[in-house]
Formats: sequence, structure tokens, C-alpha cells
Amino acid sequence: MSNLISTEINPQSIKEIVDLIKDIKNKMPYLINIDSSSQLLLPKLKEEHLQFVEKCLDHAKNVPAIVPNYIELQVVYNDLTNLTELVKSTITVSGSDAYVAAISIFNSVRRQTNNDTISEIHSIHLDLSKAFENLGDSKPTHI
Repeated sequence: MSNLISTEINPQSIKEIVDLIKDIKNKMPYLINIDSSSQLLLPKLKEEHLQFVEKCLDHAKNVPAIVPNYIELQVVYNDLTNLTELVKSTITVSGSDAYVAAISIFNSVRRQTNNDTISEIHSIHLDLSKAFENLGDSKPTHI
């Protein structure tokens, strides 16, 4: 699964995306951040509540005017969660691609340590070998 991501990230695009996220936050000034201890105090949806909740949701589908506005935040949340998962997966794959490329470069350097045409090959090999050793248990076993 290598080279699944082959693009360059345009710094201007990143700035525009970050600005768009800021705009979204500005359009939603009512958003709050709640700590985990406060979350514990909130009522929880339990098995015995399901029938009541389902009936409320059925009526809300049939008569949207009875739905409080904050319920619509779920749609935004779902879309943002999906976007977050896409970004997270892309970061994971990109990181994997970078690591696989780094291992390939390291292997190439190791094979070329006797190559006198590359004057800095020994210092590169020493530097990369030290960094590789620092990986400890997380270094690949197949190289």
C-alpha cells in the first residue's frame, strides 16, 4: 500500500481551508466545549428511553416545525466527522508512504556505503543508522 497519496499540498490551499474552518466556527458562536466530568452529569440515552425517542423522531420527521434548531447540528456534525475521518485516513496513508520511502532511501544508502562517487555517503549512512537505531522496537524487521 505505497504511494497512495501523490500530491503536493499547496500552502495557500491550506490557509484557505483553515480560514473556511474559522468562518464555520464564526457562523456557530453557540458551540461549546464541555469537559468529560461535565459530560458524566448529562442524561444518557438508555434502552428504556428508545421507544420514547423513536416516537419523538417520527413526529419530528412528519412535522419538522417541532424540531428544535440545535438538532440540525447533527447534520453538520456528521459531515464534519466524515471530513475529519477522511483527513485522518489521508494523514495515516501519507505517513505510511513517507515511512516506506524513508526505509527505501535508508536501504539504498546502506547498499552504497562503498560507493566512492558520493562523497557524503558515509556521513549520511552514520546519521541514518543512528536515527534508525533510535526507532527501537518500532523499526521494521523486514529490511
